[in-house]
This record gives sequence, structure tokens and C-alpha cells, in this order.
Amino acid sequence: MKYIKIKSGETLVEAIVSLAILIITTAVASSTVIYAMQSVALSRDYLIAQNLADEAIEIVKNVRNTNAMKNSTNIDQCWIVIDPNIDCSVAGNKLKSGSWYIPKLNAGNNNWTLVKGNTKPKSQIYKSPDNTYPFYSHESIIGTSSTTPTNYYRQIKVLEMTPDTDPTSVLVEVVVKFYTGAKENELKGVTLITNHE
Repeated sequence: MKYIKIKSGETLVEAIVSLAILIITTAVASSTVIYAMQSVALSRDYLIAQNLADEAIEIVKNVRNTNAMKNSTNIDQCWIVIDPNIDCSVAGNKLKSGSWYIPKLNAGNNNWTLVKGNTKPKSQIYKSPDNTYPFYSHESIIGTSSTTPTNYYRQIKVLEMTPDTDPTSVLVEVVVKFYTGAKENELKGVTLITNHE
């Protein structure tokens, strides 16, 4: 007579072990995907912050160049004017060491100016409603009615002017702060801008 072995208990154990392995593998794979997505989002945020910092440095150079074109006979006195639309002899219209500035585009003549800001880089950046080619800007440029506030804040600080009187070079720092969730991130860029002479 032949005996038949019943393996029903072993099949149940095998199924439970297989299910546990599947759950652990799925958990590891999903946490890896989540981490990768967070890394991509943080990289995107840093890239936008770097572009905003580069843009701010280019704006300062643009203001310098506009001043040079408008005041070609008096470049050494007028190249550090913060508003090229105002005469360079007006008090308070020049860069000052230790001061913070916010870039502003004048819609009437498309000239950049630098508006004196707060002591903290809390000038928020707004995004245009065009998602295909978004435009990032300060509120004073494009208004908030059709724009969305972002998690980016930017200001420009004049660290040093050499020499103090009639400077020929200005050391400029751009600070861009942005938030990823509740975490505050900061990106700084420093450049030396000189007179054209």
C-alpha cells in the first residue's frame, strides 16, 4: 500500500514567505523611487535658484552698462547709479556698501533699476501663468494678479566698493533663498563688477 504525503501546510508557509519577500521588495523599490523623485525636485530647485542668482548679477551689469551709455562723459562718477533714469548727482542714487537691493524692470523704457531693499533677502519671486515658458520675476515687475508666488526670495548686497570714494570696482553678493517643504535652502553668488574704464 502506498502512502500519500499531504503537503498543504508547506504550501501555506511558502505562500506567506513569498508574500513577505514581495512586500519587502516593493517597500525598498518604492522608497528608492520616492528618494529619487525628491532628489530630482531638489536639483530642479537649485537649478532655478542658480539661474535667479546669475540673472541678478547680469541685471547689475546691465544697470552699469545703461549708466555708461547714458552718461558717457561722466562714466567714472555715474557707473554705480542704481536708477539710470535719475541724474547721477541725486543723493541716494548710487550703490552703497553694505546695502541690499532688489532688481526692478521699468515697463516704460525696459531699463533695469536697483531698488533699495530690506536687510534680509525676503523679496519674493513670482511666476507667470505661462507654464510652457514660465517667467520668474519680483512682484513689482509683473504684479500678483496673474502670477503665482513661488518659494524663492532674492536680493543683491553690495559687500565692498574699492576704493570707497569714486570706486572702480564693486563686490556684489546675490542671495537666493528657497524652501523645499519646511526646509530653508540658500544659494549665494559673489562677483566683482568693475567700471568699463
